[in-house]
Amino acid sequence: MRNKYILIGIGVTALIVLGVGKWFLLKNAVPATPLQTIVPPQQKSSLSEDITKHPEFIFWFSQWQNVTPSLSLEEFYRQTEGQIRLYSPGSSRKPSEEELQSSATQRYLFSPDKKKFINYLASLGEPDSSVDIYNRMGDRMLETLLFCGTPCTFYYAFWIDNNRFVILGITEVTLPDGNQKCDIPNNFDTCYDQLTVDFYDLTKNTQIRYLSAEHIFPQEWVGALFHANLIRVTMPKAHAMISSPLIVKGEARGSWFFEASFPVRLFDANGNEIAVQPAQAQGEWMTENFVPFTAVLRFAAPATNTGTLVFEKDNPSGLPEHSDELRIPVRFR
Repeated sequence: MRNKYILIGIGVTALIVLGVGKWFLLKNAVPATPLQTIVPPQQKSSLSEDITKHPEFIFWFSQWQNVTPSLSLEEFYRQTEGQIRLYSPGSSRKPSEEELQSSATQRYLFSPDKKKFINYLASLGEPDSSVDIYNRMGDRMLETLLFCGTPCTFYYAFWIDNNRFVILGITEVTLPDGNQKCDIPNNFDTCYDQLTVDFYDLTKNTQIRYLSAEHIFPQEWVGALFHANLIRVTMPKAHAMISSPLIVKGEARGSWFFEASFPVRLFDANGNEIAVQPAQAQGEWMTENFVPFTAVLRFAAPATNTGTLVFEKDNPSGLPEHSDELRIPVRFR
C-alpha cells in the first residue's frame, strides 16, 4: 500500500512539472504569424527614398496625383510587414522553355542582372490579378507572390536592384459587410479605393505593404493606369478639350507597334468613329523599351460634347489574346 501511495505521488508531481513546463513554453513562445499589422502614423510617410525617388514610382504617383491633387506621399503608412509569404507555396513550378521564350516575355520585368523576372500581368485577360516571380531562390522556379480578385489590381512593378523590387496597385475600401465603401451605394463613381505599394527584399526575405489614405479616384483613370507599363500618353491628357487638328504624343513599348506604327482612333459619345490615323514610332521600334510616337488626327466637329481617344495595339495576327487598347476620355471644343 505504501508503495502505491509513493507511485501516485510521483505521478502527480510529474503532471505538475509537465503543466508548468507547458505554461512556460506557451508564455515564451515566438508568434508564428509572419506578417504584423502596423498602426498608421499620423503625419510622416513611411515610404523609403529608395522607393519614392525611383523614376518609375515618380511617374506612377504623379499620374494619380494629376487626377487626385489631394493625394500625398505623407499619407502612406505600413499596413503589414514580415517574412515573404507566397500566395500558394504548393503551386511553385519550373516554367517550360516555351514560356521563357514566348511573346509573354514582353510583359516580364527583369532584374538588372537578368537572372530574375517579375510578371505582374500573370492573370492578364482574367478578372483576377496576380504577380509571379521567377528564380527568387536561384532555383529557376516560377512562384505566385500575390493574388487578388476583382476588388484589387496590380498595375506595375520595378526593380530597385537585383534583390529588391516594388509592386504598385490599388484596392477597394471594404465595409464590415464585405461591400465597397461608397458615398452612394452601387455608384462606382462615389466609391473609395487605396493605392498599394508592396516592397520586397529577397536578401532579407521580407515584404512590406504600404497603403495610401482613402480616395475617390476617377474610374476611367483606374483603367488607363493599368497600361502604364505598356503605353503612356503625354498629349492629350484625360478629359482635355480638343479640336482639329489634334496632335497626339506619347511613348509605348516596342511590342505595341507593328512595322513602326499602331492605329489611333477617335470616337464621339455615340460610338461613331470620326478619325483614324497611325501613330508613327520616332525611333527603333523593335525593342522591349519605350519608343516615342506621334500622330495628327483631323476631324469634323461632332454633334456630341465628349468622346474617346483609343490607342490600339497593332495586332497583325488578329488573335484576341494579343489585342489590347488604351482608352482616354476627351471633350470637344
